[in-house]
Amino acid sequence: MGERENRLADEIAAKQKEIDALKEKLKEENLNEILKKKSDYTDEEKIKVFDMMYKYVMDILKTRMEDGWTDEDAPEYMFETMMGIVAKDKTRFWKWYSSLGN
Repeated sequence: MGERENRLADEIAAKQKEIDALKEKLKEENLNEILKKKSDYTDEEKIKVFDMMYKYVMDILKTRMEDGWTDEDAPEYMFETMMGIVAKDKTRFWKWYSSLGN
């Protein structure tokens, strides 16, 4: 390779690094639009979410203890409920989550 080709290869490599950095920044910005941080919650909201989770678990246990059965879908519902806690927009969150693959 000549000097010109080397210089072009270096410029291409530098531009690719810029592109990769921009892609990473965009990914982080998109996550910030999708995911809710713990600090986004007020103390009152944190208590409300905990109370909701606690009640949900206790309802499942109560049904199991009193009726002797549990909804087989309870783990899936619980998973969806828990994951929804970090979602700013649940539709966008589940679309993003599904895009992660296996």
